[in-house]
This record gives sequence, structure tokens and C-alpha cells, in this order.
Amino acid sequence: MVFARRAPLGLGLGLLAAVGIWAVLGAANAQATVVTVGSPLSAPFPFSGAFGQVTVTNLILPEPGANVTSPVTGTITSWRLSGASGGPFRLRVLTPGGGTTFTGAGTSEPQTPAGTATESFTTNLPIQAGQQIGLDLSDPSDAVGIQSSAGLGARFGFSGSPPLADGAMQTFNTGASDEELGFNADVNVMETATGAPPTGQRAAALKRCKKKHSAKKRKKCRKKAKLLPV
Repeated sequence: MVFARRAPLGLGLGLLAAVGIWAVLGAANAQATVVTVGSPLSAPFPFSGAFGQVTVTNLILPEPGANVTSPVTGTITSWRLSGASGGPFRLRVLTPGGGTTFTGAGTSEPQTPAGTATESFTTNLPIQAGQQIGLDLSDPSDAVGIQSSAGLGARFGFSGSPPLADGAMQTFNTGASDEELGFNADVNVMETATGAPPTGQRAAALKRCKKKHSAKKRKKCRKKAKLLPV
């Protein structure tokens, strides 16, 4: 008969306490950073435009610090509409493909604004650094808020009808110059213990390793990938 040797009660409690302390310290070292992508919505959107059943996106945002594309990899946790009417609307993640060509890369749940004032909606939508956001219009009468950039060069684009589907690629038409559409999104990214946002390099490299044909090459690839920044 084999007997398991039990640790003294005090030692077991000490180990549990140590694990708890390290868990708290780890949580304290990981902080969330929020980055806004899209129009800053820093001025009213007094005009509205109905474009049909399409996907729209801002191509140029002239405001200092405004992000047309996401500078970080993270999760969109909330998004906003200003000056919109009709609906429902869906936030869409777009992957730029050069020029005004985009591929659909994710869609939020549908939301209908109660009025034309700025409204916020919650979501849980992954986005990669370099991707941008669009907005799906589900009805021909749906309208999106428009603001003039007063000669600063804002520009938006819109797909053909119907709205762009996930995985589909389209070249967008460009709208009038000096016009910006009223929507944006907050990207939440967890910082590392050093305080810097993850770069996504390690995750991307590990994903590529799965495509290696032999187990030996996959193992070697993963070993190199784990040396890259998080």
C-alpha cells in the first residue's frame, strides 16, 4: 500500500497565500489602455447622408491625433454614432488592401440609435493593428452624421450594395472631399508588465508556425517565435 505524504497545514496555507499574492501582483502589472479609432467626434455633425445599403468608412481624418487605422491590436469594447438616424447599424472591422480596397474582417451586433445625438454601444470585437472600422447601413433610408472639415481634406468611402460581408473584398467609392462621418470605436488593449501594449509579433509568428509541413520545422519555428516581443 502506498501512502501519500501530506505537507504540514501551515506550509500548505503559506503556499496558497504566496500564490494569491503573485496573482494580485500579476493583475496589478497588467493594465488596460484604450485607444480611439475613427472620428474624434469633437464637433457637431449637423448634416446627414443616406448612402443606401452599403458599408462606409472614413479614409482621411485631418484632426491631430485622429486614428484612421488602429495603432494597436486589441478588442473593440464600445463604439459611437453621431448624427445618425434609422438603423439598425453594425460596426465592421475592415482590412485595408491598398488604395480604397477593403476586406470585411468582423461585425458587431446590430444597434439602433434613439436619436441623432451621440450614442454609445457596447461590443466585443477583435481588431488588429493596421485594420480600421466601418459602418454597415441596413436600410436605404439609413443616414449617417456628416461634418465638414473646412478645407482640411477629410474624406470617406463607401462600398457597393449590399454592405461588405466578412471575408469579402471590395474597392470602395470615395465621397465628397472635406466630409467626415460621425462614428468611432474604443479599442481596449492589455499592457504587459513593462507598461507597453502587446505588439502581436509573437502571436503572428506562432500562427505562421502551424503552416509548417513537418513536426521538426514547426518545433524550430515555435522556438524562434517565443523569442519575439509579445
